[in-house]
Amino acid sequence: MRRFPLVLALLAVTLGRAGAVRAQDSTAGAAATTGTAGSPAAKQELSADTKDPKNPNDPKQPNDPKQRADKPDPFRLTTDEIDASRLPNAYELVDRLRRPWLRKDALTGAPVALYMDEQNIGGAEKLRDIPAADIAELQYLPNEQAVQRWGATAVQGSVIVVIRRR
Repeated sequence: MRRFPLVLALLAVTLGRAGAVRAQDSTAGAAATTGTAGSPAAKQELSADTKDPKNPNDPKQPNDPKQRADKPDPFRLTTDEIDASRLPNAYELVDRLRRPWLRKDALTGAPVALYMDEQNIGGAEKLRDIPAADIAELQYLPNEQAVQRWGATAVQGSVIVVIRRR
């Protein structure tokens, strides 16, 4: 039986197996080490792929909270982002800054609903009627979170929540 040593070595690295991968060389009949997942280079390659993105001690992530704050929250549009955008209404804000919010819900296929003051006020088109200057924050709730908050009978898809400035 002929084996492919390189493929086995790559498979071992990909699966994260530690130790040596040995393959039988059919032409010479001798066992040969084709690669070691435990070598420093392989460990470094493996650890680079398996870093936990939520681990604060991960060297890939900045330790400075200010650096982390630069990345916008995908589920929230803050007052600072709203003011900096200088866009006229809520629809333009969402369309330009969080476009995926306007898509139909991936789980149910239902269009996004709009809630303000804990009441459903319509679909995404209603965002055009809300001036950006009146918004303190916009939040996106996927279907699961929206159902937990308002119940399955009230929500069919995801929800955009408008929090007004006081």
